[in-house]
Amino acid sequence: MAGQRELSRRAHPELSKAQRRRPPGHAGWGGIEIAAAEGATAAADAVRLATRRLDGANRLTLLFSSQIDPALAAQSAADAGAGAPLVGLTTAGCMHSDGAIETGAVAVCFGSDYDIGVGSAGAVGKSPRLAAANATRRALDAIEASRQPHRLLILLSDPDSGDPGEAVGGAYSAAGSRVPIVGGTAAGPVAVPLLGSRRRDDTIVAVAIASPRPIAVADAHSCAIIGLPGIVTRSEGPLIREIDGEPALDVYLRAHAGSPEMDDRTFEAFAATRPLAQREIRRTHRIRRIRSRVGKALLCTTRIPTDAGIEFAIEQPTLSEAASIGAVREAVLGLRANPARAIVVFSNVARRIANGGGNCEVAAISSILPGETSFAGAYTGGEFARTRGAKGDLSHAIAVACFA
Repeated sequence: MAGQRELSRRAHPELSKAQRRRPPGHAGWGGIEIAAAEGATAAADAVRLATRRLDGANRLTLLFSSQIDPALAAQSAADAGAGAPLVGLTTAGCMHSDGAIETGAVAVCFGSDYDIGVGSAGAVGKSPRLAAANATRRALDAIEASRQPHRLLILLSDPDSGDPGEAVGGAYSAAGSRVPIVGGTAAGPVAVPLLGSRRRDDTIVAVAIASPRPIAVADAHSCAIIGLPGIVTRSEGPLIREIDGEPALDVYLRAHAGSPEMDDRTFEAFAATRPLAQREIRRTHRIRRIRSRVGKALLCTTRIPTDAGIEFAIEQPTLSEAASIGAVREAVLGLRANPARAIVVFSNVARRIANGGGNCEVAAISSILPGETSFAGAYTGGEFARTRGAKGDLSHAIAVACFA
């Protein structure tokens, strides 16, 4: 589209030969096994297969389940996991090394190399910061005695419960600056986190992982900027009422040449690939999802304050491949010459919509994966990735955790 410009991203050098070879000295993937299955029994089938590859030594099951009843997926997967704690998300599709899955599940099982802590908290909608802080403390307390030198915090949350930026802030306040954060919010027809043998509405789940080898986190997005920037001149929490002194909806539709005659459902589909980009210092942007409209106002997933600078963005399929490759490459390089054993991907469902399906992203990720490294991925409603600073709530992004 004329007038579009790609948001800045760093160039990345090529991966070393050491990072491309299969890690030595381990059956499977160094204590992480990934399995996928399709159909109504996919959750149990995937977990059972991954657990079997670990010879039953499963310490954690991370489950991504798409188009399966959440209660059935959680119960059957927990039963198949050899007694390991189960956490996960319902998703709008799953990914693994062999392709994308519309109806099915992908399981990531962590073996005896890892020490695991799981915490959760409810009433996220009332106070996402407090809930995330409490869940994070419980998870980290469980691995406090671990001698493993490397840490990762995975956050899994309800997409309709509070400001995700507040959730990241709460997790950061409990974990501190040295623990990277990755994760996402649930998606799909019934969007909920999974914990144990149950679906967990209005809940945030925190998973603390202690590893003997490095873990790296990276992220990227595939949005382009269109039109002219604006200023939020009136907002109330996540509701933007005015941009440049005009009704926010009118300005937004004009920027995207959208029809004011759209019904609510059509508008939500239109907005799904057309987020806002909140300007920050150093010429960076934070992509902000628009959930719906309320009269002439725009309802976002997170608070955008009055006087914030914004721009209008659109998902670009031509940038999606570069974003996937860039994020995976950055994560692999973050292992500092250690071979990559497995990666876990949280990719926004808007990227899948813009690409017309998940196989394009699978191909892009597979093209950059070192050696025989396998991966698991989910299409999520929102993403978390924090490596520096207290911010890490993302939208329209790909977030990657890479395990050495």
